[in-house]
Amino acid sequence: MRRPYAWEGILIVFVFLLFLIGLNLLVGLIQGAVQEPLSLSPILIIGELLILGVVAAWSAFRRLSWRETFYLNKTSWSMIGLSILVAVTWWPVATGLGTLMEQLFSLIGPPPEIPPPRNTLDAIGYVIAIVILAPLCEEPVFRGFIMRGWLRHGLAAGVMGSGILFAFQHAQLSGTVPLSLVGVMLGIIVFRAGSLWPAVVIHALYNGLTVPFLVIPEAMPDISDAALMIAGAAAVPLAAASLWLFHRQAPPLQLPDKEPLTTEQRIAIMITLLLMLGVFSVIILLEVVIRLNPQLVGS
Repeated sequence: MRRPYAWEGILIVFVFLLFLIGLNLLVGLIQGAVQEPLSLSPILIIGELLILGVVAAWSAFRRLSWRETFYLNKTSWSMIGLSILVAVTWWPVATGLGTLMEQLFSLIGPPPEIPPPRNTLDAIGYVIAIVILAPLCEEPVFRGFIMRGWLRHGLAAGVMGSGILFAFQHAQLSGTVPLSLVGVMLGIIVFRAGSLWPAVVIHALYNGLTVPFLVIPEAMPDISDAALMIAGAAAVPLAAASLWLFHRQAPPLQLPDKEPLTTEQRIAIMITLLLMLGVFSVIILLEVVIRLNPQLVGS
């Protein structure tokens, strides 16, 4: 079976981060010209469709099997049911960890605020982008194309490489650690199930539990950071148990064939990694500047 290479996954994230920088510059110019903030939902929708479109086009160019590359295999209803359990138990863990990380980075300054929907149509766009398109677009990219490439070098490289790149793609300072953890968990889910669909379900439910706090924050309960962190710590045993149960009910484990890294592959990984980390560092530096100077957002 033809498979992607690890460096191709890094290159995909590099290109997407470049797109984020360019899009932010363009939005800033347009907002300055019209003197009012733009709706965020169209930007989110375009971003999700773009990353999947680029990977699909590259896969077609490489003549990769979409079914094999993206793990588009059938799965059982029991796996789907266990996926729901994993999503519900992992959400407080990731949320609590994200809250803890934000507590640390808030010492620099407040985080850039995500603008709430401007109207009902914008709110619907948020839901479509975050709950529907994000799972359907990001999972084939990260737990399909990218993980397939990193699995050339073993199971640990596959799930960790794709999970960390998943966090980098979101370009959030406080989200890097919790999103890496979620990405690794989703990689384990896909590899054990042999199918992408359980991860799509988990991703959709995870985002679905989060999106009301963004779309209708006034209707949501006011939960303190301390409560979120305590709930996250308390949910760790349940999250571990749900993942173990999924592992026990999944098909028999078949470890991937491990390939040695050639000199050319090492060089390609190093170059693409340096490029990606360079762009990621620029984005994080901009976030630090905004944290230190929150008045810049409104200017």
